[in-house]
Amino acid sequence: MRAGEGARSSGNSRLSSHRILRAATRHQTPWRNGGGMTTEVATFPPGAGMDDFVWRVSIAEVREAGPFSDFPGIDRTLSVLEGTLSLAVADMPEQRLDAAAAPFAFPADVLAWGAPIDGAVRDLNVMVRRGHCTAAVERLPVGTAPVGGGTATWLMIVATGDATVAHDTGIETLARFDAILFEGPIPEAITVGSDLPSFAIRLQGLSALIDIDNRSQ
Repeated sequence: MRAGEGARSSGNSRLSSHRILRAATRHQTPWRNGGGMTTEVATFPPGAGMDDFVWRVSIAEVREAGPFSDFPGIDRTLSVLEGTLSLAVADMPEQRLDAAAAPFAFPADVLAWGAPIDGAVRDLNVMVRRGHCTAAVERLPVGTAPVGGGTATWLMIVATGDATVAHDTGIETLARFDAILFEGPIPEAITVGSDLPSFAIRLQGLSALIDIDNRSQ
C-alpha cells in the first residue's frame, strides 16, 4: 500500500479506502486565454481527460474577467476560497460570491461569465457528468465538525488551512489545500478540525458503469 493510503474491512467483500492528496505535488495548468490557472485535485476515473471524466475536482485562480469554458453534459459547483467573484450564468440573477458564500451549483454547458472584483479569485470547482454522478458540496464551519458520508460513493474533504481529519482508523493531518478522498463504504464517523473552513464533497455515482471495486489504480 502506498504512503498516504489506508483501507479497512467493512464486514463484507468491499473495502473502504482513503488517499491523501497533497497540494504540494500538484501542477498548475494555464488557461488558453491567459486569464487564470487550474490545478487538478483529483478525477475519476483516474487519468480521465476532459471529455470522459465522471467527476473532477480542481482549484482555479481567476485573474481576469472572461467566459467559463463550455462542458456539454456537465454540472458544476463553484465555491470561492479567496477573493470576490461576480458570476453571471445564463438567465439567473448575477451572483457575487466570496469566501463566506454558499457553494453555487449551475450547468457547465450554459453561458457563464466571471469577473474577479478587487484582485484575483481562488475557487474550488466540482464537476460531474450529468446522469452518471451527482455532487453535494458543503462548506464546513471552523472548529470541530462531524462529517457523514451518507450514501455517497466518494467523500472528499478539502482543507483551506491546517486541518485534522479523524476517522475510524486514525487521524490525518492536512495542510492548506490538501485533500483526503474516501472511497467505497464511507466511514460512519469522520470529524474535521480546523481554524479555517474546510469543504466536504459528497459524490454519488448513478451509472451502473461506475464500479469503484474495479477502478484503475
